[in-house]
Order: sequence, then structure tokens, then C-alpha cells
Amino acid sequence: MYKKGVLEEVEEINENVRLFKIKHEISADPGQYILIWAPGIGEAPFSISDLYEDVFELLIAKKGKVTGYLFERKPNDIIRFRGPYGRGFSIVKGRAMLIGGGYGAAPFPLLMRRLKEVGSRVDVFLGFKDRGSAIKLKILESMAEKIVITTEDGSMGVKGVITDVIPDSGYDLAYICGKERMAYEILRKIKIDAEVSLERIMRCGLGICGSCALNGFRVCVDGPVFRGKDLMISGEFGKFWRGMNGRKEPI
Repeated sequence: MYKKGVLEEVEEINENVRLFKIKHEISADPGQYILIWAPGIGEAPFSISDLYEDVFELLIAKKGKVTGYLFERKPNDIIRFRGPYGRGFSIVKGRAMLIGGGYGAAPFPLLMRRLKEVGSRVDVFLGFKDRGSAIKLKILESMAEKIVITTEDGSMGVKGVITDVIPDSGYDLAYICGKERMAYEILRKIKIDAEVSLERIMRCGLGICGSCALNGFRVCVDGPVFRGKDLMISGEFGKFWRGMNGRKEPI
């Protein structure tokens, strides 16, 4: 079941985020994810950030036991994973807007690459808490028509939050990644078709366990990418999610 990749390189993006480059040829759509197994600890899902030739990349923030295990890995270590799983982003030719908060921008490099392949024009809007938490990705800087950055304390870019700077129209499709409450507020503001990548506790990746349930959807197989208009008619989106015990908890 598990595939074996070899960790080629680890790049520090900021104090809490690293880019892992793993040697193993896979095929995936932007927005799909893999499950990494940490022996004796468990599994966790991670969006595929980019892939090329026989290498794929993961942008990972240290926030739990599995990520703690990964942050201890060194080049040439074996990384065991399964997948890719889930539904990814649609690729449209036209004018696109990428909106990300924090490390939620993880799927954007591969998405940007695929959008540029079909001739799309892409603007990027990224929101962070402060300069220290900012994530700068070379592919976005090299391919985007425009990049706008906000920080809550004004230490980098525009002072404020992402909803302060995003336009409400003028694009064919908006792609949104980040905290769910942020995505909810963005969808309330914009008058553009949108797709949203959701983060949920995903244990099986096969739609069996139900830990990622959202109003009849199983995020692990029906998502993690959803159409914004489908999410906005959901009573749970932006308001509740399910904790480790499976019970609904306020976001």
C-alpha cells in the first residue's frame, strides 16, 4: 500500500514552515493530497505543492506529531506515503485569482504551473500574520502577473487582512486556500465563481471512516477542493468542523 520516496532536500521557508523535496514519480492534479506515514505515530494528509520529472514537493508547517517526525528527517531518509487522493482544482484558461492564507498556499505552485500551461493570466493574493510567518515561493514570484501581500501588523506588504485587498470581480475563477473562516468571508465578498480547498481531519483517505464529514460530503474523496457555491449552502462550512473525537466543534 505504501510507496517509498527518498527525501532529497529540505528548504527552510520560515521558522515554522519547510519545503520537502521527495524523489518519487507520481501523477497528480493541483489540490490533491497524499497521506504520509510516520512509524509508531500515525498518518497525516498533505497537499502536493509541486511536482516535476521524478520529484514532488510538500510545503509543511510544524503543528503536530507527524509533522514533528518529518521535521526530524534528513536527506536520503525514506518517506512512506500513499495517494494521491481526492478531487483537485479545475484548470481554466482566462484570468484567475489565487487567494491564500498562511501555509494554506501550499497547493499554489503546481496550480500556477498548470494554469500557465493553458495560457491563463494569474494574480496572487497572500495574507499572513506578520513578516516572520510570510511564505515566499519562487514559482509564484516568477509566473504571477501580480502578487499582493498583507500582514496583520503591517510589517510586510499592506497592513490588514486578505479580504481588505481582494477585488470582488474581474476574474474568471478564484482559487482559495487557507483557514476555513477566511474562505467563508472571501466567498461572502466576491462575485466570482470560486473553488476552495478545505482542511479537515482525514484518517483513511478513502471515504470510509467519516472523520472528515461535512453536510453529507466526505472531504477526503468529494474534496478537498469544492465549488464555493456548494459550500455556501452548507450549514457547517465556516462555522463547524469535526474534532479528533468526531464531534462537531465551532471553528
